[in-house]
Amino acid sequence: MRAVDRLHWAVLDFDNSWRAHVASLKATRLLLSMSPEVSPLLESTLSINKGFEPGFDSAFALGSLLDELQYLRDQDYLPLRKNCLLGVCAAFEEFSKTFAAALSYEPNWQQMTVSQGRLTQNTSSNFEERYRDEDSSWRKGYGLFLLKKFPWLVQPDIQGIEEVFWLRNQIAHNAGCANGDKSLNFCRIRFRPGEKIALDGHLLVACIDILRKAVNSISDPTPYLEAI
Repeated sequence: MRAVDRLHWAVLDFDNSWRAHVASLKATRLLLSMSPEVSPLLESTLSINKGFEPGFDSAFALGSLLDELQYLRDQDYLPLRKNCLLGVCAAFEEFSKTFAAALSYEPNWQQMTVSQGRLTQNTSSNFEERYRDEDSSWRKGYGLFLLKKFPWLVQPDIQGIEEVFWLRNQIAHNAGCANGDKSLNFCRIRFRPGEKIALDGHLLVACIDILRKAVNSISDPTPYLEAI
C-alpha cells in the first residue's frame, strides 16, 4: 500500500467510527418506536432468513433483542454514548498515528506538486515499525504530538482535542468522575473535583464535532484525496 493510500484510509476509518454509532442509535430508536403489530412481521422475516442454527426461535430472538434495546432506552442510551466517545477517541488516536507515519515517508511532501507523485512510496515493508515510533511519541503527550506532526493545526484545535480526551479519560480511567477542577472551553462546561460526568447527547455531539473538525484540519492540506 502506498503512503498516500494510508492517508485516504485513515480518514475513512475515522469517519466509520462515528457513523457506526449514529447507525446503531438510529436503528435502536427505530425498532423501539415500532408498534407491537409490526413484531410478527419481523419474526416472519427472521424465520425465513438463511444461516440460523437448527432450532432457531425467531420470536425468542426478537424478544431478547427488544429487551436489550429497552434496557438501553431506560438508561437514556448512556451506554451507547460512552462507547461512542471511547471508540471515536480511539479512532482519532489511530488516525493521527497512521497519518504521521505515512507522512514520514516523504518529509518534504509540502514542497512537491501532484505531478511529482507525492507519497507514492510502498509502505508494506516497515509501516508497522514507523507506526510504533509514532505511538511512542503519542504517549509522551498527544498535544505535543499533534503540534509537532501537524504544525498547521491552530492552538484552539489542539486545545479542543485535549479537552475531549480529558473527558474520555475521566470515563475510561476515573469511574466517570472529574479528577480535578476542569473547564472545557469547547462546550463551556466546568467540572468540579469528583463531579460525575453527565455525558448527554449534546456533549457527545460537541466532542465528535471537535474531533471531526480536527481530522479535516489535519487531512485537508495533505494529498490524501489523490489516492481516490
